[in-house]
Amino acid sequence: MDRSVPGWLRAFFLLVTVQALVVAAGVVAPDLIPRLMPWDASPLNARFIAALYAMGCLSALLCLR
Repeated sequence: MDRSVPGWLRAFFLLVTVQALVVAAGVVAPDLIPRLMPWDASPLNARFIAALYAMGCLSALLCLR
């Protein structure tokens, strides 16, 4: 049984990974989140949002395997 990931799906996961990495940068620079998201966020909330996106990035990377 061939379980390889099609090229278009790999491209999609790569796009998701890049977008998630940009938002995940908010863990170390929480002032980025209000510029990337359509709502204001306190530094604590910005880091929480960034941590969620970091886990999304990790999940997308694991899907590329």
